[in-house]
Amino acid sequence: MRRAALGVYVISLCYPLLATFAILTRDAAIVASQESDTNLTDAEIVAAVNGLVVIAVVVGGVAIAVHALVIVSGAAALVLLHRRASNAFFAQPLLP
Repeated sequence: MRRAALGVYVISLCYPLLATFAILTRDAAIVASQESDTNLTDAEIVAAVNGLVVIAVVVGGVAIAVHALVIVSGAAALVLLHRRASNAFFAQPLLP
């Protein structure tokens, strides 16, 4: 269980790193796109790269929220499973 929780924490940390990487490499992506042989104008390239950076940041923010929800709901499930009422419920035989 601890390894699963550690995995969720590690994944949750990866999203902000990816969003930061997208922000920091924005200018390099614009320059590389402008140097490539495309039919896009400079304004279109800047708009496309900015859109991709926004998507990376938003997806990262949503993913962090989802992982936080997973952590909280998992902790709640563990607390509820260790209550006396749940122990008594699971101690009953399945068939009467």
